[in-house]
Amino acid sequence: MNKSKVWMLLLPVLAHSAVSEAAVEMINTGGYKVEVYGRVDAGVDLVSNVDLARDSGGEEAGTGTQLRGGGNQWGTSLFGIKGSMQIRPGLKGVMLLETGFDAVNGKFNGDGFFNRRAFVGLESDNYGMLVAGKNLFISNDVYNIDPMIHEFMSTSTLSRGRVWPGADQMVEYRSPVYAGFQLGLQHAFGGDAESVANNSRSGASLLFADPESGVELRAIYDVVRDEIGGYSNVFSSSEELILGGTWTLERLKLFGGVEFMRASDADPENPRSVPSTDGTSLFPTEATHGWIGASYQASSSLVLRGAWFHISLNEGGGSANLITGGGEYYLAENVFLYANVGTVLNSSAAQFSVEATDERPPVGEKQYGAYVGAGFSF
Repeated sequence: MNKSKVWMLLLPVLAHSAVSEAAVEMINTGGYKVEVYGRVDAGVDLVSNVDLARDSGGEEAGTGTQLRGGGNQWGTSLFGIKGSMQIRPGLKGVMLLETGFDAVNGKFNGDGFFNRRAFVGLESDNYGMLVAGKNLFISNDVYNIDPMIHEFMSTSTLSRGRVWPGADQMVEYRSPVYAGFQLGLQHAFGGDAESVANNSRSGASLLFADPESGVELRAIYDVVRDEIGGYSNVFSSSEELILGGTWTLERLKLFGGVEFMRASDADPENPRSVPSTDGTSLFPTEATHGWIGASYQASSSLVLRGAWFHISLNEGGGSANLITGGGEYYLAENVFLYANVGTVLNSSAAQFSVEATDERPPVGEKQYGAYVGAGFSF
């Protein structure tokens, strides 16, 4: 297998595939290679019908429209350093350091300098890649079957971020590609002396790709445990199964997927559980989230996207639909404009935001959102 194939399969998750990450080689000599890459994007974001009582902690009443700078809505700004060193033919050492930040305020997207990735390991042409450190959690592989490429209106919205957490103290393995199949395994240690299960997370991701037909299929199973090793919230500490795929037909790419989340310990008596809707005793133990969508390469410069997402909760938690569309227009290979609009339609018991934020509308009401901006990648 070509030594770059494992990395190439990871690149769609490293950054939006809509942007050419033209990494700059700093060192490339004697089998020793270091590259830097990055992206800066920012714009304006609008969200309607925000519940002011919820947003202000009860100090205000009614609803309002939020207009703000948008730094992470289309995708995070980031900076990374990737390195490799040839040890012998077919085997090299690899490392990756990556941080995400919000361009509208210059702040990091989380604690620590390298808040997205900081790992080191070995990559073999024949046996795959094994790394340890910090990475995105393996559920982020859903990016590859997300028609809205992990924007703020995407698979991350109705799942309330369940598909895109990080993984500290992790060990990860990615196999080479065999007959179109690739396997990913990851475990993040909780670091609790009382129990190895506490605060831990682990998962597996299986990919099948057939370049001739343009079909890619993916299955992801993962678990995220709370501080006592339980599953207390479908959106933050739960079991998750994702099934989906894509079909590329020249300029058109079709997407479809379904996500099942289960939190068997969610209960009003559990202090770690949070109601799915404010001010209620709704503690769903299961959620089903599905989507269909498409992207279309309208020209060499223009990519259009659209999708429909639906989620339903048990225990009377209701349901919601997210309808969204947008795209990117490239002024140059690494300079682009982006725009996206969407609306969320909540059932009478549901309270989902139109974006992957916590600016929710009043219970049972709809909400509109839009963001536009520009990006530069290198």
